[in-house]
Amino acid sequence: MLMPKMGESIMEGTVLKWLKKEGDKINEDESVLEVATDKVDTEIPSTCSGTLKKILAEEGDVVKVGSPIAIIDSDEENTSDNGLDFIDEIEKNFEEVKEITYQKSDTTTKKIKSESNRFYSPLVLNIATRENISLDTLDEIHGTGENDRVTKYDLLKFIEEKNLVYEPKIETSENNDVEIELKEGEELIEPDRVRKIIASRMVESKKIAPHVTSFVEADITNIYKTRNEIKETFLKENKFPITFNPIFIKCVADENDELVAFAITMPSFSNALKKIKGKVDLIGKLRLLYAKNFNSKGSLYLIGVRPDFQNKGVIAILFNELQKFYNKFGITEVETNPELIENTAIQQLWKNYENNQHKNRATFTKQI
Repeated sequence: MLMPKMGESIMEGTVLKWLKKEGDKINEDESVLEVATDKVDTEIPSTCSGTLKKILAEEGDVVKVGSPIAIIDSDEENTSDNGLDFIDEIEKNFEEVKEITYQKSDTTTKKIKSESNRFYSPLVLNIATRENISLDTLDEIHGTGENDRVTKYDLLKFIEEKNLVYEPKIETSENNDVEIELKEGEELIEPDRVRKIIASRMVESKKIAPHVTSFVEADITNIYKTRNEIKETFLKENKFPITFNPIFIKCVADENDELVAFAITMPSFSNALKKIKGKVDLIGKLRLLYAKNFNSKGSLYLIGVRPDFQNKGVIAILFNELQKFYNKFGITEVETNPELIENTAIQQLWKNYENNQHKNRATFTKQI
């Protein structure tokens, strides 16, 4: 019985649990063991009826696809020409078979120079470099991606067919004897297999994929000037300084200075984001800055009112403050977030304004 292939990119599996013991009778298609891969945990059925004579892979062993994991004495008699029993022959030579592994060449790994007219992703080039696959060999691989581009799975399939194994090198800390001090109520739990795989893949991703941090700069000169004009007066009246956030967030408090309502709004960046298509380069930054400072359209993100203050004129106070904000920045049109069509209460907020519904969303269910 061999370790079956359970996916195009899966090249090994971990034996989780044997469901049968040596000597047990097994029917064809009856589950014999549980195997775990990077993608799925599944039960492996027997390929024939017979007796489980010997277990070759213990629980916890990582076995390559196609390697023997058990010997099943089939109900049918199988004899070889030289008179030796087939099972005895396999068992006799199993240690030799078990020691056969496909290792990468010991030659020095050289970085592939991408001098081909064909495009290869950094991930494909990284794997090819680790496996000492030349650029000429890459050019011969048939790609299944767009415009015949070679994908990661095309390369892994090629490596598998050439009897190679892609084993990413993951650096681990050599100091594993660090003593961890647990606080009261804390418990140290060893991660399960899935968590270990996730942790391994996260570390591997740092080696394969580029990790960057992007920054978006915004010119808030006008906000800064306005804050400087009112900050002293605001501090004397309220006993705390004004921050930049109230420019975009309006709040209402009761006589005990407890929050009873708020509104979050700002100039709309929708058109600017559509034009730059998500690219925050120099032109993209200029468009976002222009949308912030010279925009006639605003986005009303969220309004919240405490239940015991609803229908008591708090919304009118919020809208009055928002109107001052809109007038100051030249905003004449505001778009709200999606509203449920049966939410008549929220729709009543716009009855004193010219309004129209210009987008409609719907969801459907289908019996399958």
